[in-house]
Amino acid sequence: MRQLASRIDPRSDDFAKNAAAYADLLAVLRERQEFAVRGGAGRERAIERHHSRGKILPRDRIDLVCDTDTPFLELSTLAGWELYDNSAPGAGIVTGIGVVCGVPWMFIANDATVKGGSLLPVSIKKHVRAQDIASENGLGVIYLVALAVLAGVLIAVIPPTIDQGRQFADDFPEFLNDARTTIEGWVDQYADVVSQDARDQIEEALADVGDIVGSTAWSVVEQTFGIITGSFALILALATAPVLVFYLMKDSGPITQSLYEPLPTPLRPHLRSLMEMADRTLGGYIRGQLTLGVVVGTIVAVGLLALGVPFAIVLGVVAGLTELVPIIGPWIGGAVGVLVTLATEPDKLVWVILLYLIIQLLENTLLVPRIQAETLNLHPVAVILVITIGSQFFGLWGVILGPPLTALGRDIIVYFCQQWSAAPQTDAPLLDASGVLVSFEDAPEDVDDDGDH
Repeated sequence: MRQLASRIDPRSDDFAKNAAAYADLLAVLRERQEFAVRGGAGRERAIERHHSRGKILPRDRIDLVCDTDTPFLELSTLAGWELYDNSAPGAGIVTGIGVVCGVPWMFIANDATVKGGSLLPVSIKKHVRAQDIASENGLGVIYLVALAVLAGVLIAVIPPTIDQGRQFADDFPEFLNDARTTIEGWVDQYADVVSQDARDQIEEALADVGDIVGSTAWSVVEQTFGIITGSFALILALATAPVLVFYLMKDSGPITQSLYEPLPTPLRPHLRSLMEMADRTLGGYIRGQLTLGVVVGTIVAVGLLALGVPFAIVLGVVAGLTELVPIIGPWIGGAVGVLVTLATEPDKLVWVILLYLIIQLLENTLLVPRIQAETLNLHPVAVILVITIGSQFFGLWGVILGPPLTALGRDIIVYFCQQWSAAPQTDAPLLDASGVLVSFEDAPEDVDDDGDH
């Protein structure tokens, strides 16, 4: 093989100047790469908190997966540089090519120490760029995200919840009888100060309340554990959710445009306004209710576990699900918890009632105003009326979706009333020269009664 002779003189002044300039540029590159790895506002504290929780940083996770003593080619390390005031170093994700079992793979890993692992527009670009490189070079893709942690939590929580749920469903009829026996025993203890008429009224009230709470709670229990027993489908849905969200964010523009294209141009602004109203009302309400359900269910489960009440996890799930029902849902969940406490640990009844009351107080004063501020703007009487009617015709879905759909319908009516009141008054639809219906915004301003200009 013919050798190429170099004409570079490493002892010349030009070579020394070029080498020094290159070394300066390389130092700047290394400094910026180090910033992408560990820099950013509050990043050191986030990394320390990450380590204190026993978690591993994304690059360390990649090193554990890759073969020993093999290189890792990181890509787009400086993505996000000088964007967002440099608060998203590396765009919040790590991409690169590593070797696993002797085969090169494309790695994509979220960095939870950068804005909590949130996806930014530049993060999507970096993600898509990594997928394009993998596709062009025939590389498989390995995603390292928080799904492993989520799966571990679900594996740790769901099996005992299912076991408790089955036992809870089997023992629920006995809970009603035991709770009634406990209250009747208290009444007998104070028989001297309670008249016979009062005792008869108490027993009658207990029977009525027991029937109402029992039927409601039993329905909630059946639906609750019908959902829980389908945990595999739940885990699968959670696993595919990030991929779905990614493509919805990536292709949101084309998807929205495809919805508008079949419509006439004058109608597109109205559709856009209706979609914004639906997202604001329905999306805000559903997100708020789900957040409330998770927060309240977790607090109830932890509080009952601390008090030593049986079926604490199940009661937390029931409290979280009943939280989806506006206004009356929390009281139903609380009634189930009180009923179980009466049947199993009556000595702790006062503490359990205080727990539910404190949670209800915190929810009404802190959570609801912050999470659902102005999402519905419906009077409580209207909400209760909608729930009652919705439950009669559509069951549980009518109870959950009735209030937001009612609020959305009100907003749509108000929107079109405003459009009609702002439009010019005419006796007939406005047509252009070719006889095509035009919107009020496109109508000529100088049309007289005869339609002449």
